[in-house]
Amino acid sequence: MNRPSIVSRLALVALACAALLASAAEARADAIAFSTFDANADGWNAVSLNGSGAVTLTSAVTWNASGGNPGGHLSRTDPQSGSTFYFNAPAKFLGNVSAAYGGTLTFDSRRSAGAVFNAADVILRGGATPITLVFDAAPHPDTGWTPFTIPLSAGQWRVGSLSGAFATAEQIADVLSALASLRIRGEYISGSETGRLDNVALNEPVPEPATLALLGTGLAGTAFVARRRHRARRRARSPPSRHAYTEPSWVSL
Repeated sequence: MNRPSIVSRLALVALACAALLASAAEARADAIAFSTFDANADGWNAVSLNGSGAVTLTSAVTWNASGGNPGGHLSRTDPQSGSTFYFNAPAKFLGNVSAAYGGTLTFDSRRSAGAVFNAADVILRGGATPITLVFDAAPHPDTGWTPFTIPLSAGQWRVGSLSGAFATAEQIADVLSALASLRIRGEYISGSETGRLDNVALNEPVPEPATLALLGTGLAGTAFVARRRHRARRRARSPPSRHAYTEPSWVSL
């Protein structure tokens, strides 16, 4: 069985890159961890935090087989007054998730009707010397399913609280290298309410279309040059033909 030549392999890679580029507009990030809640609660629970950010209560969440965006989803009715409850991620979202730096945290959220109070919408804690990072998402979720895409890079995360200093790229990378907790806000109004969560994913960065184009063009060019060199080598190795053409004498008359 003949193995594909290096030229053929490069050509195939170039074609694959071209196909990838053609679908770049629809490209999605690779999820490091995700929960769609279509079958169960996937290890999530809820924690209630006081004004200092300390956990005052850990409670179960309700898995709903329908009513999500679409399919199943999680819900939790406010378990404790005087605190704010958050959906709390399981172990598969934690640990060394450095590959998510520059990527996103995506999820769908839904709240009960009422006047919204401000608080951190996403909380990360981790790092070699653990620190807490908080994110203030705007706008807040509506009473219908609202999608969120939270960037995992410097710019909007703050250290400690919403009034803290903006986190540096190094601090965010450090937290993601040893992530100890990931919490998504479930309580938005004063008084009793039910928060809902669906389609959580921790995503790696998606290559920019320009990067894909450069990669595809470079590989296509490499395949073209390799093919030309391959043909030149074949011609150089080919012996002279024994039936070379000889011009008849009458042609020059």
